[in-house]
Amino acid sequence: MTGAHYFTTTIMAFHYGIGALLLAAGTNALDNGFGRTPVMGYNTYNTVGCSPNQTHVYETMDALVEKGFLEAGYKFFQVDCGWQGYDLQANGSITYDLEKFPDGIAPLSKAAIERGFKWSMYTNQGVYSCDTETPAIRQGSLGHEKEDALQLAAWNVEYMKVSLSVKQCRVREHVL
Repeated sequence: MTGAHYFTTTIMAFHYGIGALLLAAGTNALDNGFGRTPVMGYNTYNTVGCSPNQTHVYETMDALVEKGFLEAGYKFFQVDCGWQGYDLQANGSITYDLEKFPDGIAPLSKAAIERGFKWSMYTNQGVYSCDTETPAIRQGSLGHEKEDALQLAAWNVEYMKVSLSVKQCRVREHVL
């Protein structure tokens, strides 16, 4: 064996030996389930874009449970754009579209949690939410982030999608 080959073989053996020792030593990670799978769930945007409604949400939750998605690890149920109302509440926080969600958001989050999902929602960092389906302008969270966060927490939101679709939102803001 040449000197260079011997050296390379020795270094490789050393690295493999160290690797084996590290694996045998274990880790000090928490055994809380975090990170075992990527964040998995359903997002209404993938089926109805910015046009979710109460009936669609209930029917989809039931279908996901019946078809085994929850059991397979799809833990989050997210309502994406199109749920927001057109006006703000008296305290300045965002509200929901009464026509699309006549019973409100709280019963939907409760139903999701009862089925075993974690409730998730969307908001936008802009003054207005980007909605690809409705010509009217829905509220975003800019300027009332704290009030919105409190409202979303009251609706049991565990995962929040926050976006800023600059191109579409800026066009709408300049039209006003």
